[in-house]
Amino acid sequence: MKKMMSYVPAYISLFYTFGLVLGFYYNFPIIYQFGILIFLLISVFLIHIKISKPMCFSNSNWFSVFAFLLCISIGFLNISLQKNENQKSYFANSLQEENTSEIEILEVLKPTKFAKRYYGKIIRCNQFKTSGKILIYTDTIFPNLKENTVIISKAQPRKLLQKNTFGFDYVGFLKKKQIFYDIKLNSGNSKVLQENSSIFSASNLRNKIIERLQNLNLPNDVFAITKALFLGEKQDISKELYQNYTYAGVIHILAISGLHIGILLFLLEKIFFFLNKNQKTKVVKVILQVSFLWFFAFVTGFSPSVTRAVTMFSVIAIGLNLSRTTFIFQSITISYFILLLINPFWLFQVGFQLSYIAVISIVILKPIIDKLYKPKQRIFSKIWDLFSVSVAAQIGILPISLFYFHQFSALFFLANILVLFLLEIVIAFGLILLISLLFYSEKSFLSITYEKLIEFMNEIIAFFASKEHFVFTNISFSSLDLILFYALLISIFIYSYSKKTYKTTFAVLLIIFFVQIAFFQQEFSKESSSKFIVFHKYKTSCFGFLQEKNLETFGKEIPIIQEYKTNFKIENHQHVDSINPLYFWKDKKILIINKPYLVEKKLKPDFLLMQKNPKINFEKLIQEQEPKFIIFDGSNSRFYVKNWTKTCKKHQIPFYNTFENGSFEISN
Repeated sequence: MKKMMSYVPAYISLFYTFGLVLGFYYNFPIIYQFGILIFLLISVFLIHIKISKPMCFSNSNWFSVFAFLLCISIGFLNISLQKNENQKSYFANSLQEENTSEIEILEVLKPTKFAKRYYGKIIRCNQFKTSGKILIYTDTIFPNLKENTVIISKAQPRKLLQKNTFGFDYVGFLKKKQIFYDIKLNSGNSKVLQENSSIFSASNLRNKIIERLQNLNLPNDVFAITKALFLGEKQDISKELYQNYTYAGVIHILAISGLHIGILLFLLEKIFFFLNKNQKTKVVKVILQVSFLWFFAFVTGFSPSVTRAVTMFSVIAIGLNLSRTTFIFQSITISYFILLLINPFWLFQVGFQLSYIAVISIVILKPIIDKLYKPKQRIFSKIWDLFSVSVAAQIGILPISLFYFHQFSALFFLANILVLFLLEIVIAFGLILLISLLFYSEKSFLSITYEKLIEFMNEIIAFFASKEHFVFTNISFSSLDLILFYALLISIFIYSYSKKTYKTTFAVLLIIFFVQIAFFQQEFSKESSSKFIVFHKYKTSCFGFLQEKNLETFGKEIPIIQEYKTNFKIENHQHVDSINPLYFWKDKKILIINKPYLVEKKLKPDFLLMQKNPKINFEKLIQEQEPKFIIFDGSNSRFYVKNWTKTCKKHQIPFYNTFENGSFEISN
């Protein structure tokens, strides 16, 4: 019974998570959700009273069922309440034809070649007090904006539209952050209303630290890595350096996450070792550790990844100092539950998923790996410890990494062992350096040593990244592959921790069998498919035909084609730069119009594709050719498309605008 109770936080978190997923993808009236929640609360209470009486333990199963349904209901209701669409103060509810907005900067993002980017929130719209986040673009000549700066603007928020239904879904990524609109600011439509001048603000503290670091004249790459490791700012990392970290399989160390906070907690544990005398001094140690962790979160601006990691390791620190080794797993699940109570949308962010999967994998798999070899020498024990941590974490995050990033470095085990060892030293030296900068901001032996450490780490990473034949890219890994892979891992875990009986062995073998069947079924049950695709790319024309695993494309070859090939496991690809006016796809005719002339012969095409703003009488064209369906791609101007769509509506001809709906795809 006691062992069962130790897993209660995990069960609660699991069913609560299920409720969050349901609530994210499905809408249900809030009033009905409250009704269901109240019914389940009353049911759980009544069943609890009944099973507390003697001879009524048969009802305990019903108690579990209703308790877990209650957890699902709480998750569903929590995420529903926090959705923008269910909040009266959401700025989209106050939008008019002409809008004046007050926008507060929340986070500075990495700029593109053509624009600076920020996350912000609209605090006032048309004199109404509002809420809701927005993606902000400014031109390169607009002043640099800092966090908490308030801008007043007459620019109009625009609803985000997904341009391609495959590849990286940037709009979907933003929607999981509850960002549904973007806005473009420039000196003509916007001005800074108020800059944050509080000396207690995190942004001002970071700016002072950055100013002191600049006085050290660190090399650009060292300066950029320092800002990423300790301040959570990756804007200055060069493309080449970022690619090296990616190819070496250690890109995760550039984002402050559970790894960094875990190392920081480990260092604090060593620093405050003298407080392990008794329970009272341990309480002091925990207070100091947690305070330092949250001060670090404050300096980094309470970014979501740091806040999540600090919350998780604050709970773990408390658990470790209660002298309960079994509390570590409970600490992880409790922190997980608390974080998703605060912000349920964190569940759908890659960083959150990677952090918790990595930590859980270490807790579960490291003891199994440690049993394989027990070195006697201290130095070998340290190396083996780093190896087991790296292997455990990488096994856990490998499936989800393949799913999101579609690449794998065969040297990542070795790279992670060396980098993790160096990272501990780098973080220790870096923290001492940052503290010393408060008193002395000139170059010193400490800063020179730190600089050499970062350069050495970058050189090691560059070495691993240069072994390109060990880096496998464009790996196709579907959501079904992800589920099957984790099903396999979980079955192996269950078998490792359970008693090796006939029943457990049979159950695990049965799971493995079904996983294999699913893999084979996925590969061999694919129906022969044929598709016509029109890719969306601004000022660019590209379309193609897919037959089973063979893809043929026409026009300008664009990067999205490679993403399409990866997602759909394309084996053969042929590209042609030229575009003919007429194509035949199965029994369908496709007419391409991209030049200012009329087709003399009446073709009655099944699809009419308009490209490159042809100076043509569009109404006369559709009257003569009588197309069944019209497509406008990204090479056309919005002005032309707007007029053409009016004509289509007038003649009741169905059409598709890739500017609004993303890439066009139809099967035959």
